[in-house]
Amino acid sequence: MHFGGRRGKLKSKIEAVKKYWNKNRFSQRSMRREILRGCPLCHGSVMYSKEHFERAGGYNPKIKIAYDWDLWIRIFQLGEVEKVPEILYVYRLHPKSLSHMSWKETCNEMMSISVRYIKELRFPNHTLPVRFVVIGREEGCYRFQKHVELRKKVKIITYITDNHYEYAYELYKNNKADGILLLDHPRKKEIVQFLKDNGMKYNHNYFRLHSGNF
Repeated sequence: MHFGGRRGKLKSKIEAVKKYWNKNRFSQRSMRREILRGCPLCHGSVMYSKEHFERAGGYNPKIKIAYDWDLWIRIFQLGEVEKVPEILYVYRLHPKSLSHMSWKETCNEMMSISVRYIKELRFPNHTLPVRFVVIGREEGCYRFQKHVELRKKVKIITYITDNHYEYAYELYKNNKADGILLLDHPRKKEIVQFLKDNGMKYNHNYFRLHSGNF
């Protein structure tokens, strides 16, 4: 899992990665459920046919870091993906790797990929831009606003960085927003429960995005 380097500073990330890949998201259902939020597959451990790689369109050269996840999302649309419930691959977590040296840039790419495929896969028939309310930490919302490429297909109604997340639901309920994007937030469990209690469905009208916090 980790070789040399500043182990102390990476300890929390090491534990998060171990939990994410070794303990979570083994079933087809769980991987498909979370594919628009984060990468369920470790790049170096994946096997796929050349035919499916070409049908999915291959790697997107415009994406510099999370190009593997972008590919997996498209491959998931071609059929089921199996994950072997055994540890057969050793993943090196190093502080000078591209994804860790540019962690914020990595998360910016992840948010952009999420939003693009949410629009394409969940709102394919919208002729007008899809309207969203974004809930998250102040830094996450700032980076979303500055770096996520919306390509005129998505319109952000407002950003909510405090605890008044009920307002996001009111906008949706009153048909002023088509959905809610929930970034990392200290009260995310509470927010998710509130949305569920009010009849909202995950990956249908509210979506969770990873903006950089474990």
